[in-house]
Amino acid sequence: MDVFGAEFLAAVGGSLDGSTPRTPWRSSRASHPRLYTSAQVSVRYDPNSRKYYARKRAEGKTVEALIFLVGPPPAPLASTRVPLHQYAYFALFSQRISADDMTSQLGITPDKVAVRGSRFTEPAVVPVDHSWMIECRDPGLRVDHQIARVLDRLHPHTDLICDLTRHLVGTGGGAALHVVRYFNDTDQAQSDSADAPNLFGWHLDRQVLDFLSATGAELDVDEYDMTEDDDAR
Repeated sequence: MDVFGAEFLAAVGGSLDGSTPRTPWRSSRASHPRLYTSAQVSVRYDPNSRKYYARKRAEGKTVEALIFLVGPPPAPLASTRVPLHQYAYFALFSQRISADDMTSQLGITPDKVAVRGSRFTEPAVVPVDHSWMIECRDPGLRVDHQIARVLDRLHPHTDLICDLTRHLVGTGGGAALHVVRYFNDTDQAQSDSADAPNLFGWHLDRQVLDFLSATGAELDVDEYDMTEDDDAR
C-alpha cells in the first residue's frame, strides 16, 4: 500500500475492503474502495488537486483534503423524488377512415376514439383526423410496463394491424406508439412507500421494437414539466 492509501485509511477509519468505519461521515462516503480510487486518481492526474492535497497535508489537515477530493455526500434519494404522472397508448390515425371502420377491420374495441378538425377555413382548412387508441393509464407502473400491457392486447392482431397501417399510410394516416409524461404533477396521487418502483427509467425491448417495425409505427414521446411559475403561486 502506498503512502496515500495509508493516509486515506487513517483518515477515514476504514479499510479498502469496504468494512464499516468509525464515524457517520466515513460510513456514508469515504470507506468505499471506489472513493479511494477517485481520490487517488484526482491527486495523481489533476495538478490543482495535487497542489491542494500537498498543501493540506503539510498543514496536517489530511481529512479536510480527502473530503475535498471525495466530494460532497449524495443527497438522500427520498429528497429527490419528483411527482410523475405518465401513460402510454397505441394510436391509428387517418384523414379518411373513421375509427368505427378501423374497429370493424381489426375486431378490437378501442379504449378511446377521437375526431379532430378545424373550425375555421382561414388561413387554411385543417383536414379531419380520426384516431383509434388502445391505452394504459395504470398508475405506479414504469413506461415499459405500460407499453407491455398495451401490446399484450395488440399482439394477437399484429397481421391485421400491419395490413391496416399500410392502407392508412397511403391515405395520409399511420400508426404511433405514444408515451406521455408529466413531471412535478402534484395534482396526481403519489406513493410514499419505500418499495414504490422507480418510474423514471424505461426501455424498449426487442419485442416492442419488432412490433413497431412490423406495423410501421412511429414512437412519439411527450414530456412536460408541470412546475408552477413563481408568479403563478
